[in-house]
Amino acid sequence: QTKHMIQKILLVFRAIILSLSRYRLSRKAWVKIGAGTIVYITSSVTKHCRGGAIFIGSNCRLGVRPKSYLAGYGSATQLILWGTDSEISIGDNSILNGVHICARTSIRIGKGCIFATGIQILDSDTHIICSTHRLTDLDEPQPVIIGNNVWVGLNAIILKGTVIGDNSVIGAGAIVKGVFPANCVIAGNPARIVKTFDLNDSIKP
Repeated sequence: QTKHMIQKILLVFRAIILSLSRYRLSRKAWVKIGAGTIVYITSSVTKHCRGGAIFIGSNCRLGVRPKSYLAGYGSATQLILWGTDSEISIGDNSILNGVHICARTSIRIGKGCIFATGIQILDSDTHIICSTHRLTDLDEPQPVIIGNNVWVGLNAIILKGTVIGDNSVIGAGAIVKGVFPANCVIAGNPARIVKTFDLNDSIKP
């Protein structure tokens, strides 16, 4: 009975911590969080610009507990707004297990996506290649769009101007830039399509 009591106390304590973590993010006027979304304490949001907004859908999960993560150590999830009126949008039922997202214009993630740890999503290269002053010569950002039901593997990097179609898979360690269709596996550096599939075929018994 003592063991069950301790377990109940721990569950209550965990619920309080999760509620406080969610509140810490949602109290910012420029952050909107849908119902049922869980925010672990390692997650953070930051704004270094005028305007801008972060939209997190319903029933999402930001960050993980290390003991519950199967592939490496779950790192912090960071959402950063860096450009005037920039936007980060995450669709319903998506899971971010340790993702760094920095938007100077727009980064949009669809519904039902799963992101492993160590992933970076950037809509800007920050500095231009040919420059006499790296601190002020910034490049032109380009939006990133990730479709619904996309799975992104460990330590992948998704660069500016990238569009990922629905149901696609990005392999671990891939460096992704470009426009990719739905229903494909993307891997390598630079990333390319290594396989396509038909969902109707894959779900047949």
